[in-house]
Amino acid sequence: MNSKITLTLQYLDFFECDFESNNVYQFRSKNLNTPVRQSFFNNPGNPNTVNLGFYCNVELGSFSLSINKEKNLSKTDGIGTQTNITSSSINSDTKLIKDWIDKSHEFCSQLFKGMTKGKFYQSFNQIKE
Repeated sequence: MNSKITLTLQYLDFFECDFESNNVYQFRSKNLNTPVRQSFFNNPGNPNTVNLGFYCNVELGSFSLSINKEKNLSKTDGIGTQTNITSSSINSDTKLIKDWIDKSHEFCSQLFKGMTKGKFYQSFNQIKE
């Protein structure tokens, strides 16, 4: 008898961004394809934080993406993304689990490529010396 389980696949990514010298709205729009505009607050300085989230039901279960100001292990400021896919309750069959993980990984991979498409995504393939 197979028991029911719920699976979650989570990816964490970090993109260095100096919030004092970079406009986070422009950085997000240009590099993460998540433009957000506001016209109700006029401030000559750059925003010093960012919090943005999406939550949707998808064929694989539920999907969420959070984009926040974070610090990496070196205490460098940047933008962190947390991508989650959580399955509906499924049988704990090894083949079903593997199939869900493979499909969820592909979903997240395509989402990441779409979110970072263009020069920003291409920069990940450049060797840094």
